[in-house]
Amino acid sequence: MVSSPPSKRQDLQGIRGIAILSVLGFHFYPTHFPNGYLGVDQFFVLSGFLMCMLLTKTEKLPIFTRISNFYARRLKRILPLYLLFISLTLLALCTVFPEAAVLQNQESAARALVFRSNRLSTGDEAYYEKLQVAVDLFTHTWSLSVEVQFYFVVPVVFLVGNWLSETRKYGFYIGIALTSAAFYSILPADEAFNSMFARIWQFLIGMLTFMLSNNSETFSGSRLKYVILLAMPITIAFPTQLPTNIVRFLFTILTASLMLISADDTILSNRLLTYIGDISYSLYLVHWPIYAFSKLTYGDNYYAFTGGLFISVLLAIIIFETFEKWYLQLANLNICVLIIAFFMLSGMLINKQWLFPEPDIEYPRLDGINSNNMTIEDVDQMNKYWNQMDLRSMVEPGCVQRTPTHKRWCDFELPGSKFKIAIFGNSYTHNHHKMFIQEFESQVYNVTMYSEKGCEPLAARQDDKNCMDKLTQFVEFIESAKPDYAFMFTRYFSIADAFENKTDPDLKNDRIFCQMKSQLNELLPNIKKKLYILDSMPLVNAPYIPKIAEDLRNGKSIQEISKSLLPSDNYKNGRLRHAALVKECGRKCELIDYLPLFFNKITNMYQYVDSRGFSYFTTLYHLSAHGIELVRPIYSAIAKSLK
Repeated sequence: MVSSPPSKRQDLQGIRGIAILSVLGFHFYPTHFPNGYLGVDQFFVLSGFLMCMLLTKTEKLPIFTRISNFYARRLKRILPLYLLFISLTLLALCTVFPEAAVLQNQESAARALVFRSNRLSTGDEAYYEKLQVAVDLFTHTWSLSVEVQFYFVVPVVFLVGNWLSETRKYGFYIGIALTSAAFYSILPADEAFNSMFARIWQFLIGMLTFMLSNNSETFSGSRLKYVILLAMPITIAFPTQLPTNIVRFLFTILTASLMLISADDTILSNRLLTYIGDISYSLYLVHWPIYAFSKLTYGDNYYAFTGGLFISVLLAIIIFETFEKWYLQLANLNICVLIIAFFMLSGMLINKQWLFPEPDIEYPRLDGINSNNMTIEDVDQMNKYWNQMDLRSMVEPGCVQRTPTHKRWCDFELPGSKFKIAIFGNSYTHNHHKMFIQEFESQVYNVTMYSEKGCEPLAARQDDKNCMDKLTQFVEFIESAKPDYAFMFTRYFSIADAFENKTDPDLKNDRIFCQMKSQLNELLPNIKKKLYILDSMPLVNAPYIPKIAEDLRNGKSIQEISKSLLPSDNYKNGRLRHAALVKECGRKCELIDYLPLFFNKITNMYQYVDSRGFSYFTTLYHLSAHGIELVRPIYSAIAKSLK
């Protein structure tokens, strides 16, 4: 039988403080702290330590009592503040936030509510893309989902381990940890990142650390301790992102080693660092929505991020000193009532449509503009509405899933009788499909659709394993569909990457162009008549879109606003590659070019707003409903020309 666990160790709160500071650095200042994500790995080790400590404290009690006590203490700590956070974030979404993808956050909040935020990422919802766009206000809850899911595993692991002898117990824990670590190593990066089973090894290292510290005399190693304390900030602030798998394993072991040898350490136990550890839970929850607000409102503004960080810390202190300290003193019955109340409130806020009002009038146009006599207030209202409805407008009823193995392949059965058409690409495919179906339904009997957000059908960056894998799926989709005509809807990513020789691009030796040709050669044999390819165009400065109406009120001209919406980028590289590709392809390929529609001959510039201030784009970088109406004539003409 093991001895009684030690009293609360302040040095562990200090490590917790280091962990939350690392995460804050990674989110608010990713270029300065590119490895700050490792703070979450430290949290997992600390959580494993705490779970083992809680279960050990009650080991003399009956099994049912031990397990119920464990869950009562853990859920009491986590749920009240977590559910309050979800409710307040949803309220902020429809009141404080200038723009947000409402549908995405409704769905994300629903997943967060039941701790499913760590479900396997898709092309539509890649974690690091979420960090860059900062639209999903619940992105960071994935780690809590992993931890809570492990709560269903840890009592079984602990009880089985306690039935074994001391030596076999350690072997049992180590065996499970090695199996989980191996599972983590062989999984694709996105799956390994989110999978609870691929993270068990980190929790178990924390549990092993507790058992070693509890069953032995205090470990010594002052020199090693200071080496680790020095190595951690150097790793977090290293100017480039280190190899994730290697540094994650190393950082996990270093954290566990520090926990073994840092008992009563004066550096880790100092009042400032331990207080940061005390407020870390509140700080972790509130900082991401505040960061997202800063990002969506001010773009990549250093001072806005610094202000957001300051507000996050201040708000976390207020929450900790008031709400957290209050509810942690409540009896279990009162906590239960509080949890039920917040859960019901969160559910109501997720599902209540009155939070996300739609216009009272139904318009014949997709953009809802039926008058030339519209005010700046109308501009503000409609620009916001198009942003709010961006993702919802991509959900078109009637698309029937084609195969059980390819959930993203689906078919629209239409009243026409002449042609079968395939539309495919990234999220621009869904962005266009309603208008496309309207224009082609009289001639087409079937439209089959496949989209992967963030991935192009013709090329992918070598370090993007997700999109590299999707290249094969795009080919399989066309092979399966065998359409008469195909339309490729993409906004560029890799296709616009810089050429190695910027002054004299060598397409023959350009990796991306060669990949594009190879993909095209795979696609064309299964397209009977013609492939239409959407050409590259400048990306919109999406964070500026919410400011259009305000700047109009302040007297800015449309020309000044247009300049703010068009940052410089490499879109011309994409156009150069597309032009060369279509030239080699011949009559079976044709480019669709939107740029002439955005060009104003009077001002001699591209304008992503019309003369009244209505935006052609959304904050998710898609064409707004107004932008879709602008490009509609192109597809009307193509539909009439099909033979």
